[in-house]
Amino acid sequence: MRIGVVHPAFLHRGGAENLTLWLASGLAQRGHAVTLFAAGLALDQWPEIDLAAVRTVELPDRRDDFWHEPSRGRQHGRIIAEHSADADVLVCGIHPAHLWLSQALAVMRHPPASILYCQEPRRKYYYMWTDRPTVAYADSGRRTLPFHDWLANGIRYRRRASRLSKIPLARWYDRRKLERVERIVGNSRFTADNASHVWRRQVEVCYPGVPVPAAATLPNPADRTGVAVLTGWEVAKNPMGVLGTINEVVHHFGRRDIPFTLTGGNIRPEYEAYLRDHHLSDVVSLRDYLSEEEKTALLRQARLCLFIPFAEPFGLVPVEAMLHHTPVIAADHGGPSEVVVDGKTGRLVDVFAPREVARALVELYDDANLLAEYGSAGERRAREEFSLDALLDRFELQLRAAREQHSGARTG
Repeated sequence: MRIGVVHPAFLHRGGAENLTLWLASGLAQRGHAVTLFAAGLALDQWPEIDLAAVRTVELPDRRDDFWHEPSRGRQHGRIIAEHSADADVLVCGIHPAHLWLSQALAVMRHPPASILYCQEPRRKYYYMWTDRPTVAYADSGRRTLPFHDWLANGIRYRRRASRLSKIPLARWYDRRKLERVERIVGNSRFTADNASHVWRRQVEVCYPGVPVPAAATLPNPADRTGVAVLTGWEVAKNPMGVLGTINEVVHHFGRRDIPFTLTGGNIRPEYEAYLRDHHLSDVVSLRDYLSEEEKTALLRQARLCLFIPFAEPFGLVPVEAMLHHTPVIAADHGGPSEVVVDGKTGRLVDVFAPREVARALVELYDDANLLAEYGSAGERRAREEFSLDALLDRFELQLRAAREQHSGARTG
């Protein structure tokens, strides 16, 4: 099958970028002819992914603002159309790739089948759906998180911004362009539910997958140490909940013997001050962005992985941790709650309640038998349900369904 894949840019490593490149490489290795379109192709940042069989086309204009989007979309659409005349299916991912794909379909004489593989509807436009748990917390009057006001002020700002002319116009433009894309597939039930509400379309689910690491001898749970936190410092990743949890572990449960490794660059000075003021610096190791080798080493040595972002659409980190027999303390909503099985491969917790998170973490940390049981069950679930091969199997079904849907629409 001839497949075009449209992504905004490959300029830095991220979950959406990793997933798109794994998918493109995997489809090419299965014999499909894959062309990758992006406004920026720094693919040397992914030396571990074999892209030799993937054709690439770099789109020229990298500006990312609302008022330039129509002209940029037309420009990119013409280029995509020019290189996709014989394509069977065109696939796009995160915003604004679906706008470019829509423009390509509009100018093609015989447009092919099309799929939006949705990571999430753009939060800037649709926060009332994508961020429902966070909005509910801000409206509830609870003040359980450190830096609560940052979160509440962010919700208030989005409410004010949603009443401005630009946001309603952007939603209208987004929905109008998406009408040309025939099939929408979400990366989780959470994403599919949100997308079906905001776009008023039927949305299928196709869970992502990650490459399965080579077999290795892993330490016993009792020989592992520490908690790995691989999320970053953006507010949506809930760094305030992470810091609050560490504070509860140390000062409420008295466990200064549990070390935490927090990854991600650009930490705010206020967070560093929180660690100093609450005397937590000696139990926290701050790391910048990790290489794949460093991440693998950390997950193999950690006793637990903590992953508690707000309204995460899927989250690859729990899958990667589970593949290394590392149980996960994960958010009880969003995509992570569909990956981690509570009481079988880890624990699901209220991300707005640091003491509850800390209690679950401390209880599990010392139970070597339960850690081993959760680790084995998690590895088995990740390998069977969320491997790259499992993703490719599911996605090939979506590709075939898209072609059948497209042929039916043309003959009908």
